[in-house]
Amino acid sequence: NISKIRAINILGGPYQGGNYFSDYTGVDLDNDGIGDTKIPYSTGDAGDYLPLVGYQPPPLINPPVILNPPRIGSKIEFLIKDTAGSGAAYFFLMALRDTPGIRLSNNMFIPLNDDSLFHISLFSPLQIGLLGSQSRLDATGAGNVVWHIPNVPALAGYDIYVGFFTADLRKYLPDGIISISQSRKIKLLPQKFAVDQN
Repeated sequence: NISKIRAINILGGPYQGGNYFSDYTGVDLDNDGIGDTKIPYSTGDAGDYLPLVGYQPPPLINPPVILNPPRIGSKIEFLIKDTAGSGAAYFFLMALRDTPGIRLSNNMFIPLNDDSLFHISLFSPLQIGLLGSQSRLDATGAGNVVWHIPNVPALAGYDIYVGFFTADLRKYLPDGIISISQSRKIKLLPQKFAVDQN
C-alpha cells in the first residue's frame, strides 16, 4: 500500500494506491479506479483503504455536427451535444490531424493531435476567429460554436479535425473531464462565387 498518487496503476486506472483484490465488491463512486465503499477492505491483519478496481474511461460521445458548408471566407457553425452534461463547461478544439491523439494523465484520450492549431483553439481561440468555443452547455446539453474561416484561398482543400470535451470546472483538469467527443474531419471548400449573368 502507498498513498494515493497520480500514476497509471496495474489495472489502467489513473491513480496508484492499494492493492487489487479479485473478491473486493466495493464500488468506485468517483471513477478514479479506487474503491470508495466497503473500506477498509480486510484480508487478514491490515485493511486496505485504497483497493484498486477495474477502470473504464468514459466512452467517446458524438462529434460536433456541422450546420453549414465550410467555405473559405465564410462562417461555419457547429452544434455540440452531450445530454449527460447539461450545464457543464465545454471546450471546442481544432487540430491539423487526429492522430496520434493525446493520452491524458488520467488515462483518458482526446482523438486530436497535439499541434499548433490545437493549442491556438484551446488557449487563443479568438486569434483564429473561433467564437463560443469555451462556454457552458444549455439545459438540453447543447452548445453552438462559430468559426469565421479566414479568407485565404490557399486553405481550400485542407482537412481540419474538430472535437470537444465537457468538464466540471470545480475539479482540476483532467480529473474534471466529464466526456470527450469523437473527432470529425472537415475539408475546407473554396469560396462560392455567383455566376455573372451579363
